Amino acid sequence: MNNDKSLYTYYRSIPIGKDRAVSRAQLCRMWNMGDRAVRLTVAEIRDKAKVLNLEYFIVSDSQGKGYWRTKDRAEIGEFNNQMMSRVKSIAATVKCAKAFLCDTSQTDLFDGLYM
Repeated sequence: MNNDKSLYTYYRSIPIGKDRAVSRAQLCRMWNMGDRAVRLTVAEIRDKAKVLNLEYFIVSDSQGKGYWRTKDRAEIGEFNNQMMSRVKSIAATVKCAKAFLCDTSQTDLFDGLYM
């Protein structure tokens, strides 16, 4: 978890405009962080966008175009659509896993004896 000042510094280092997008690997180098830490930091900035009174929102592209700041409603809408698609996909997978766990009719070929 970062303090608001460091979040704002990270935020300002992300370029404005899709044509200037930076990859996550570039952010790792710029911020001297690992991949997971970068993803968590970007998520934290997004989560606090209103609280920090940020002028631009950080979006990314599932086609690998990277991260950039924008206030273009169409770009933010497209980003939101991509995120909702992921949510739906994950929810479907969770539903299948839950059904599998609840299905007691599965035949156990090993009578519970697993190596």
